Amino acid sequence: MLNISNFIQNQVDKYDPGRIIQLNDFKIPADNRMAMAKELSRLAQKGILCRLEKGKYFRPRQTAFGVLRPSEKEVINTILKSSKGYLSGAASFNSLGLTSQVANTIEISVSEFRPPKVIAGIKIKFRKSIIDITAENSEVLQILDAVRHIKKIPGSMPDEALVVLIAKIRSMSHSQKQQLADYALRYNPSTRALTGAMFELNCAGISVSKLFKSLNPLSTYRLGILDEYLPNKLKWRIE
Repeated sequence: MLNISNFIQNQVDKYDPGRIIQLNDFKIPADNRMAMAKELSRLAQKGILCRLEKGKYFRPRQTAFGVLRPSEKEVINTILKSSKGYLSGAASFNSLGLTSQVANTIEISVSEFRPPKVIAGIKIKFRKSIIDITAENSEVLQILDAVRHIKKIPGSMPDEALVVLIAKIRSMSHSQKQQLADYALRYNPSTRALTGAMFELNCAGISVSKLFKSLNPLSTYRLGILDEYLPNKLKWRIE
């Protein structure tokens, strides 16, 4: 019979200080999960662990500056894993190389909306994704979000962001490019127009006819992109 107390203690000892520990990290039978949760809570009461939120703990280590807490990267990766979401907003723009600015609030896109939270002093804000998220499409969705918000990327001009996005799209596989073009049809008109214009110039073999036909012929999209960066912008009514 599994001794939950000894098992959990042995597993916890393997974790480095500052590493987040979750219930799902332990491979034990489902009928032992309640006992496992109680044991983690007991270890937190004894000071062996520190509780971040329900079901999430970390091993503390005292330093000259106080208790060593999980890093921002550790917190973000844990939230991404548990929410099955992807990094969005300013933090995503930074990771894509679109800006050097650091986000004060971490935004995560998820399939089902969740209320904001603060973990280890890090503000987390959730946004509902336009497309259902899978393990395979998060990179494509990040690019589409950047296209959608190209005028709002902090510390970056639209032309500068466009150059980086085109390079990212060119490096994608054919299936990813096709997926991106298909998903763009569910985004707002300016995103469809900019995606179509980029693909027309840089992605031979991917049809943009549906994107073009989806646009109102009387509408224009003021994105602040110069002709030299997007020579076909007038066709797509981009200004």
